[in-house]
Amino acid sequence: YDTGGGDFVVTGPATLLSDTDVATSGGLIRFTSTIDGGFLLDLDASSGGNVELQGIIGGGTPLSQLDFTTSGIGIIDIGNNITTTGTQNYSGAVTLSNNVVLTGSSFIPSGTITGGGNDLTLDFTSPINISSTGIEGSGTSGIGTLTSSGAGGTTLSGVITDIASSYVFNNPVTLVVFAYLGVPTPVTGNIIFNSTLNGAALFFAVADGIINFAADIGGSTPLASFLVNASGGANFAAGVDITGTGDLDFSQNIDFAGA
Repeated sequence: YDTGGGDFVVTGPATLLSDTDVATSGGLIRFTSTIDGGFLLDLDASSGGNVELQGIIGGGTPLSQLDFTTSGIGIIDIGNNITTTGTQNYSGAVTLSNNVVLTGSSFIPSGTITGGGNDLTLDFTSPINISSTGIEGSGTSGIGTLTSSGAGGTTLSGVITDIASSYVFNNPVTLVVFAYLGVPTPVTGNIIFNSTLNGAALFFAVADGIINFAADIGGSTPLASFLVNASGGANFAAGVDITGTGDLDFSQNIDFAGA
């Protein structure tokens, strides 16, 4: 579908019957309800148009792939959960207008991600990379709680600050190089590790809330140094082992469950 500059608006549930391309040359693309169907959907509002998704995408039948393209003043406004069996490509500035769960094989943003205080959960089979430049280098800011849950795990590197108010890692986390999480500006909420943390690098985390560890730290690859500073205290589940080759520093109350 090519509107030649006009808007493309769908106000009811949409079902894909084949791979589908929508191009508006700067016009608005808006879906107010659900989209389902095991096919590729390409939404291109280049030249200043917005793409707005308000309903659940792929909740009934996951899409095979979802591609977004905006440019200039255009934004990609995500207002609900998206599920694909394949890649999700976000070429343009992404804004969250609600709490959102994104599920698929790979998450590839090439513009900024602005959370507006909303939560973002990423559940992908490829690794999620979080660094000083944001999620996958996207320049991320304003996320409420950022949760990584996918089988691909999470990598951390560099100075990670002002991306989210809280972090939850439900999958194994690997340090690529040194990782400062909440340094120099502390994470205002909590930092929760529900799986392992490994990597031959320095890890330093600072939070105004709590920092929780539910699984071994440095078990497969010892950390170079491990430093945590949580105003609400650092909590370690029963049986958690910490292995490092350098300093271990705890600058707060510590709770070793079951000790």
